[in-house]
Order: sequence, then C-alpha cells, then structure tokens
Amino acid sequence: MGTELTRPARGLKLWFSLQVMGSDALSAAVEHGFDLVHWAQDEMLKNPMIEIVAPAQMAMVNFRYNPQGLSEAEKDELNACISRRMLESGYAGVFTTELKGKKVLRICAIHPETCEDDMRETIRRLNTICEEELSHRS
Repeated sequence: MGTELTRPARGLKLWFSLQVMGSDALSAAVEHGFDLVHWAQDEMLKNPMIEIVAPAQMAMVNFRYNPQGLSEAEKDELNACISRRMLESGYAGVFTTELKGKKVLRICAIHPETCEDDMRETIRRLNTICEEELSHRS
C-alpha cells in the first residue's frame, strides 16, 4: 500500500533507486547483468551437450543438458538433478522452469559483485555435475 494506505506505490521502488543510485549507476548495473548472462552463454556454447532453449536476453538464459540416448523424461530428471546439486553446493542458484514442454535450467544473472570468471565457473561446475550424473546412470 502507498503512504495513504490505499493504492500500491508501484513506482516508489524505482524512484527511490534512482534517487540513491542515480540513472547512470542504475543503467550500469542493468548492463552488467546483460554482460554476465552473455558470458555464461558463451561458456555454454563450448559444450555440445547443452541446448540453449531461450538465448541470452536481458539478464536471463534458459538451457538444458540434452545428451544423446536419453528419453525426454530422463533429460527432465537429469536437469532437475543438476539444478538440485548446484543449489546444494551453495555455489550458485541455477533453478529449473518449463519451456516448450521441457524442463530447463535458468540463469538470471543480476548480482552486482559477480564477474565473468564466476559465470564461466558456474557453467564449468554444471558441466561437471552433468558428467557425474551421466556416469552414475550408465
């Protein structure tokens, strides 16, 4: 509710952020998120097992591990397991969602202290988790 306890003050958060940070700093923070997700996608392109379902746009990218020889249900389970293991590790929050009828992984990169190396390392760790999961399944 707004200060009058009637309508939601939807613009208050943006107004306050602009007052505290200024438009240049806020713009730079948004651009940083765009850069982060592009670095993650660049690292993904090195692994032919990764299918980019929705390419990097704004600060998000949606992808999944799509190894040959697994059914769609097995791929969905694999990606859910990869997300769960990454979350349990505490390194990064890579969550799942459903797109085009498939369970996919989603990265939303907006943390201001995250750097290119962090994003690339996130993808490398996901790749390692995937390889471990596939070795357990065969």
